Amino acid sequence: PPPEGWIEVVSQTLAACGLSRDVIAHTPQEWAAPNGGDELALTVLIERRPLWGTPREPLPAPDGLARDRVLAALADRALAYSPPTGFDADRVLELDGTRSDRLDIRSAAVVPIVELGRWAGAVAGLVEGSTPERLQAGADAGALDAGDAASLTEAFELALELRIAHHVQQLAKGATPDDRIETASISPLSRDYLRDVFRAVTAAQRRLRG
Repeated sequence: PPPEGWIEVVSQTLAACGLSRDVIAHTPQEWAAPNGGDELALTVLIERRPLWGTPREPLPAPDGLARDRVLAALADRALAYSPPTGFDADRVLELDGTRSDRLDIRSAAVVPIVELGRWAGAVAGLVEGSTPERLQAGADAGALDAGDAASLTEAFELALELRIAHHVQQLAKGATPDDRIETASISPLSRDYLRDVFRAVTAAQRRLRG
């Protein structure tokens, strides 16, 4: 077992790095308890990167009622972000009809696809792996249409490319990177690709709702 006070030590180290100092420790039984904790505690079992187990007590995979709760929570998260519908001149057209001169590439494309991948991977029993790997596992398990999985994978790669390019440009100017891209700076070809991204996400969300 870890030594006494280890949570405080880890918390202080995280804070010194400028990160959240919150540390949560559960036994495997507590993590997977079907009636314990909340949906967030269960869904993080699907996103293993911020979690560590031990050789003696590896992290569990949700099962039974706990798995049902995880899948329901992940489905809700996958539907929580609605991508824009397209572009109107030099503005992005949001689902509610509003227009903006900046596109939040993270919330419009990256996050919805990541969440769809988490849900699809969880349905397939995959608790680790990249977003494309989770989308493919979901397609193999029948959770996603194979065409949707391929479209979402391509859309994810494009959205990441745009996001990283935007970050690099901001860093080159000495600015703090964010995810809000000026729509006037997006080329017509990239806008066409982004429309396809929005359509791919919307189509997958529609099928998930159905």
